[in-house]
Amino acid sequence: MTPEHLPTEQYEAQLAEKVVRLQSMMAPFSDLVPEVFRSPVSHYRMRAEFRIWHDGDDLYHIIFDQQTKAASAWIASPPPVNLSTS
Repeated sequence: MTPEHLPTEQYEAQLAEKVVRLQSMMAPFSDLVPEVFRSPVSHYRMRAEFRIWHDGDDLYHIIFDQQTKAASAWIASPPPVNLSTS
């Protein structure tokens, strides 16, 4: 795959493969089905840099502004996965 040739006819198959791969990786932690947000088949590329930070028991998703590189944090509430065993 090169920028000159993007196999747009394979978009649905590639997306389905990614969903299956993600579900397989997350299976030990959760049986939830991911919500999928489809992109347009072409002219969709956007970049985002994010990280997941924690401070004690608090979990933060950090998104970086593309222009200023400033970080914006928000608390994941409710937590994405309930890890309690009770």
